[in-house]
Amino acid sequence: MKVKTAEAPASKAPAPKAPAPKAPAPKAPSTVTFRSAGKETHEITIMGIRATRGPDMKLTFTVPAADADRFARHHHCATGRVQRVDG
Repeated sequence: MKVKTAEAPASKAPAPKAPAPKAPAPKAPSTVTFRSAGKETHEITIMGIRATRGPDMKLTFTVPAADADRFARHHHCATGRVQRVDG
């Protein structure tokens, strides 16, 4: 006489999970900051963008990102008088 053994129920494979939504790509900054390398006695304007003077007497230019490459080719940037601050 054969004895029937209880078969283990077939386990169901877990359903594949939907991929998690990816975080949106970081937006490019809308402005780029340029700063004078040293103290400046006069405020200067480059490409119609007027600088603001900080407490350390250095000038800061806030340039739209679309114009940053052209601004970086200006004589004051090319000679190192004005330098790009952020990436």
